[in-house]
Amino acid sequence: IRQAANGGRLLEISGPEGTAKADSLATQLRLVLGEEAMVSRPTARGQLRLFGLDDSVTLEEVKEVISEGGGCPVSEVRIGHIRRTAKGIGSVWVQCPLAAAMKLAGFGRVKVGWVSARVKLLKAKPVQCYKCWQFGHVRDACRATVERSQACYNCGRPGHVAREC
Repeated sequence: IRQAANGGRLLEISGPEGTAKADSLATQLRLVLGEEAMVSRPTARGQLRLFGLDDSVTLEEVKEVISEGGGCPVSEVRIGHIRRTAKGIGSVWVQCPLAAAMKLAGFGRVKVGWVSARVKLLKAKPVQCYKCWQFGHVRDACRATVERSQACYNCGRPGHVAREC
């Protein structure tokens, strides 16, 4: 038991059955504490990029494939927009539990709809502040006077997000 950076309590459970025990403890704490406290169950997450998707593939299909292939619940899979090249070939960013990401990356390819999409494990990004955009700290520990939280990561101008730039 230790104190987290945000002032909350952090309970770490290690060992071979640590994941199952942590899930059970989180469930029991939610039942006992109810609305008095927020109980979260953070897990290590990995990022993937799937390449070679055709135009018939939907985001729901990709989520299902990641969930089934990686052995994780659909609720733990986060997914970005499908980006298309001029030829219509799509790629998509996926975030899921690290164990599932490693398993899928080990396959090299997964079947999504009519195609066999290539899977690439992405490198972990360094911690970056959303206020000043500097690396190595987060907003709570930021001492900068510059406020860039409403600006585009691509051009630095406010009013839109990078994917719309």
